[in-house]
Amino acid sequence: MKATNKATSLDSFFTQLLGKSRIDLIGNGDCATCSNKDLTRSSFLDEMSIKEYTISGMCQTCQDDLFDHFQD
Repeated sequence: MKATNKATSLDSFFTQLLGKSRIDLIGNGDCATCSNKDLTRSSFLDEMSIKEYTISGMCQTCQDDLFDHFQD
């Protein structure tokens, strides 16, 4: 999959925060927040989750954990 375009300064911030390039993580099919690797479109529940991955780099499990936290 391909990461969404962001301002260079924002991508630089994410690289500093994550210690890795968000673009590279998504391009490699890795999760930005855990050790999940080899992510493909079939790793996600729906198109919205795939879109979120291209934005944040979070796998389905990390998305579920984050968004469920905000529903409590």
